[in-house]
Order: sequence, then structure tokens, then C-alpha cells
Amino acid sequence: MDLKRGKTGRKWHISFLAMLVLFLCAFFLRQPVYAEVGTDDETTAEGPAGTIDETAPEETEPEEPQYHEAVTIPLSSPFTYGSITEDTELVFVTGEEKPINIRGGAGTDFPAVGYTQKWQSFRLLGLETDNGGKTWYKVLIELETESYEGYLSSSVSRSVTLSAAGDAYANYLILMGFPESYATRLSRVHSQYPKWFFVPDFTGLEWSDAFYAEANPDHSVGISLVYKASALSSYMSMKHNNFDWENNTWRLYDSGGWTLASDELVAFYLDPRNFLTTSDNSIFLFLNLQYDGTQTEEGVRKIVQGTFMEDGKHKYGETFSYPAELLRIGREEGVSPYYLAATIRQEIGPVGSGSVSGSFQGNLYYFSGIYNYYNIGAFSHDGMVPVESALKWASTKPSGSNPYNRPWDERIKALAGGAKYFVYNYIGRGQNTFYYKKFNMVGESPYTHQYMTNVAGAYSEATYFGRAYDAGARDAILSFDIPIYNNMPEQACPRPTKDGNPNTRLKSLTAGDAVISPALNVNDTDYSAAVFASSVTISAETIDANAQVDGTGTFELAEGENILTLTVTAQNGDVREYHLNIWYEELGDVTPETEYTVQDERISGIAPGTNAGTFKEGIRFAEGVNWILAEDDGQEKTDDALMKTGDRIQILSSNGVVCFSYTVLIYGDVNGDGMINISDLIKVRNHILGDNPLTDVFALAGNVNRDSYINISDLIKIRNHILGETPLSQAD
Repeated sequence: MDLKRGKTGRKWHISFLAMLVLFLCAFFLRQPVYAEVGTDDETTAEGPAGTIDETAPEETEPEEPQYHEAVTIPLSSPFTYGSITEDTELVFVTGEEKPINIRGGAGTDFPAVGYTQKWQSFRLLGLETDNGGKTWYKVLIELETESYEGYLSSSVSRSVTLSAAGDAYANYLILMGFPESYATRLSRVHSQYPKWFFVPDFTGLEWSDAFYAEANPDHSVGISLVYKASALSSYMSMKHNNFDWENNTWRLYDSGGWTLASDELVAFYLDPRNFLTTSDNSIFLFLNLQYDGTQTEEGVRKIVQGTFMEDGKHKYGETFSYPAELLRIGREEGVSPYYLAATIRQEIGPVGSGSVSGSFQGNLYYFSGIYNYYNIGAFSHDGMVPVESALKWASTKPSGSNPYNRPWDERIKALAGGAKYFVYNYIGRGQNTFYYKKFNMVGESPYTHQYMTNVAGAYSEATYFGRAYDAGARDAILSFDIPIYNNMPEQACPRPTKDGNPNTRLKSLTAGDAVISPALNVNDTDYSAAVFASSVTISAETIDANAQVDGTGTFELAEGENILTLTVTAQNGDVREYHLNIWYEELGDVTPETEYTVQDERISGIAPGTNAGTFKEGIRFAEGVNWILAEDDGQEKTDDALMKTGDRIQILSSNGVVCFSYTVLIYGDVNGDGMINISDLIKVRNHILGDNPLTDVFALAGNVNRDSYINISDLIKIRNHILGETPLSQAD
């Protein structure tokens, strides 16, 4: 019986388990079935081959958003990768710091998806606000190979609307801040090289102030020079007595050959608008010479192609890669490797020179293993030729600070040392373009620390530098920093074009026998004279033989004042007017009554040592004749002054103008001091030797024996007079 109970219990237990299994199966069959999502084949609830998938899914963490890898965005405009056909909303980066983050979302909690800098622009896709209420611009980042989205904070950017009407690219530049006179020129450059980027550099300086400071102001004469031998006359300044009217020559500066540049030429080279063109490569005046991350090894290779720096073609057996090394040096020193490569190409030439050969024999020194890739210090001096002086500089270790790591006894040291030199002296100071090397407009002390005085020097360097950029190199993204001044002239300042001698001065001016007052000089244009006759003959001669004078000839005069005008036209077309006031009146006889000798408008017979008061007592004129006794410079003599050769009795008209004069002649007084001494003897001797000939009344004073010649006989007579042996006779 116990046995039967045991079997029955086991049967019940088995039946219960079976029912539980059936229940669980029924329960699970009522639940949904999970299928894996594929990318190639579509899946269903039945699973592959129509089977039932009874496997429940495992719980997984939500996937993190995927952000684009952060890259440096090269400077470009929306025009680089497409055209603008309708009004477009843009965002300009305005922040000064570098780099500026482009975020993956609207907020600083999002990772950076790109790095940009001031003046970069992007297409605006929308606006969003972060948790703090700050506005973020959603922008489209367009690269040559891809496009993606990012976010810019409104604190470092601003939105604008670009009009597609007219010249859309010029409109774009105007939105950046370029004046219209800049934008139209740069638009033409853009049509040739759409990858080039133009940065407006607002100097904050008034144009008039900058022009004054660079145009040889009083406190800085010589800051802007031009080479005289190749200059038009209008290239040379007339300020600061730069043109010597009397000698008809230009004054020279800076070891000769150079003279002051004219205001017009300075204005031409100072005005950036004159160089916003590729026709002569002058746009390279504004190429940013800093390393900005956009320069590449391939770009350097394009510049050095066909030169000794091309990989595998170095004639001196070097094994390093110039493009790679120049890119590394540029990146480390903060200078454009393109600038380094092009400067070497310009200075050393495509096949190299003694500056980088490693072996050079100069006039004074022999150099082995010394290199100077940039020809720093290359100029003739102290008997050395340019390459020799450059290598001497490169071989010298300075006693104090050594920022360029001299001596340059290794090629890499020379390449890097030259880069340090440019950065230390110019690029690192903000003078990061050829333009700023000549015209320094940066920092707290503009107009100082300028690389050259040659007003055209930076232009010449830039045009040569531009030749190093072939079509391939110009296809790269290049950045140009272009200065803008406040209150500039509406139109670009033109290059002066006039040529020819500018001298408009007179060498002589006569009005018959009348005395011209004041004495003719290069500064005055208004003169006076008085005559007795009713007509006068005016004659004049110019200092420069190429100038022409009009207004000479014989003129009938009315009593009183007569204004005559003479016009001098210089070879270059400059005109100068002279005004001659001729006073005409009848004075009667002006011959003096005197015991002195009066002959040919001269008065002689005056004993040496006679004073003016005594002399005047022996002179009498008819009643009504107004006269004075004057020095040879026109100043009236005092009574105690000695009478001298060259003194004058001046007859004055009723209006006070000198109308006639008699000149005093004292034989033996050839230096005009009223005495006869060793000084006069020396002057007569020099005259005889031809060293310093005597002229006019002083030549007559030297002819003491009255034989029409000054010779040894006159010298002996003057000597005997000085010795007291035989006094000179003053009687004619």
C-alpha cells in the first residue's frame, strides 16, 4: 500500500511540472520578437529563413553623438567653393584670439569641430540659444572635399547679409570693411585667384598724418629717398632746398646717388590702392609673411621647383628636403615658409651662389663651411664684395646676445637663423608684410624702425618676390593684409609723370643801366628799378639753358610806376612769374661836383684810410638830387666807416628807388676792406696764377699800374706799397 502511494505521488508531481512548462511556453509565445537592424539586407519578425527568433535582446547604453574631427579651417570666402546668386546670410568671425573654436552644438560644453580666425566667413544656417541665453550661429563649414555644420558664438562673430546685386564679391569685401575704391580692385584680383584671401587692416591712422610722416618732414629728412640717376624730375623733392637753384643740381643723401623723394611719389607708394593688382606682382606687397597653418610642404615645393632646393637636385650634395625643412622652420619660428623659400630664390638664384656653396674666396677672407641663404649683410664695404661681407657676418658670433644663433656653420642653422632674423627684427614686431617693412604703421611708434629709405624698395622686393610664385604656387590659399587709413583721398594717388629740369630761376635781370633792387636772387620774384629815360630795355638770362623766358625787350614808359611781367618756363613745364616795377621820372643832371675822379660811373682818387664822413664832404650834387653812400650790399654807410672798393653812391628817385649809382674804386684794395695789405697781395698773386680770378671793380683795383692787365708788375707795386717803399698813386 505504501508502494502504491508513492507511485501516485510521483505521477502527480510529473503532471504538475508538465503543466508549468506548457504555461510558460504559452506566455513567452505571446511576447514580441526582437530582430537585428542591418545595412545591407532587410530583416523581419520571422527572422532569416522564416524561423522564429526566441532570443530576448540584451540591454545597451545609448550611443554618444558623433562629432566631426576638429580641423583648422583655411582662410577662404563663400566664393571659393561656389558662386553667390542670391542674397545670402553670412557670419564673419570678429574675435582677435587664435584659434577660435567652432563647436559641435550651441554651447561651450560641446566639443570643437573646427578652428578658425578673424575675418573667416561662413554661410549662416540658423540661430540657437544656449542654456545661458547666449546666441550661437549655426554655420556651414565648406571645405574643398567636404562640408559639415558647426556653431559660432555671437561674442566672437557677427551676421551680415551679402547682396548678390552687382559685383557680389566687391559687396562681400565692403561688408568686411574695405572701402569701395579697394573692393573694386580686389574683385579683379579675385577673379584671377579665387583662393586668395584679403584681410582689411585698419591702421587707425589718419592718411594726412601718415603721409606727412613719410614725406620727409622737418624732423625726419631722408626717411624717403629715390635714386637720382633713374628718377624723373617729378620723383625728386623740391622741399628742404633739395634742389640747388644756383648750381642747378639736386642735393644727394645716403652716401651719394640718392635724393629726397617728392611728396607726390611718396603718396603714390604709400597708397595701397595702387598695388592691388597682379599685373606687376605688386599685390605681394601685402602678402602676410607669418606662418598661419595654411602653408604646406607642397606649396613650398612649387616655389623651389627648378632650383637647387628641389628635392634630389641639390648640386652641393645635401640629403635633407628643403621644402620639409623650410616648412618646419617656418612653423617653429612663425614665418611663412613661402617667404623663406622665395627670398632664398631671389637672393641666391635658382642655381645657388657662393653664399651657400660652403667654399668662397673673397678679396680679404676665405670661408669654408659658412652659409648665408638670405644674403643678410651682403653689401660692398671695407674692401669686401657683397657675398664676402655676408659670409663674414654669418661667421661672426656676437659678444652679447645671439638671437640668430651665429655662426652659421651648418646649412640648417643658416636656414633657421635667417628666419629668426626676419622674425626678431620685423615679422615679430607686426611688420609682417613688405609694405610694413618700408612704411611701418603698426604698434605705438609708427613711422619708425623702417627697413629701408628707398621709397620704392618694398615695391621692388615684392615684385621680385612674386615672380617666385608660379601658377601652381598661386593656386594655394594666400592671405594678404591690406592697410586702410582714415579719411583717404577719394581716388588713388597717381604716380607723378613730369620730367625735365625744374629750374625757373634767373641768372641775370637788367633794365638798361638802372639798378635792380633788391639784388637778383633765387628766392624773390618782385624787383624795382628807376630810370631817367622814357623807354627801357629789359633783358634776362635763365640759370638753366633749357628754360625759356618771355617778357623781355624794349618798352615805352609812362611817368611814374610801370609794372612789367616776365615769365620763365622750365624744361619740365613749371612756370614762374617775375614782376619788375620800373619808375620813370626826369631827374636832370646827376653828375657830382667833386675833386675825386668820376669816370665810367666810377669814383676814384680816394686815399686808403679815408672815412665815409670825410668822403661825403667832398661830394656835391645839384639841388633836388637825393643820394646816399652805401656798402656794396646796399646798406647805408656810417660816417666813421672806411671807404672801400665796391662802395656806391646811389641816386634815388622820388619814390626811394635807386635809379643810378657810382662805384668806388681804390687801387690796391682788391679785397674791399678799405686797406692795402698782405691779403690784397695774396689775392693778386692768386689772380695771376689763375686760382681765383678777380672780377668787376676788384679787377680794376688790382691793375695798379693801369696797363689793362694784372701781372707781376702790379704785384711788385702792391708789395712796395705795403713795405712803405713806394706808395700807390690813386690818381687816374
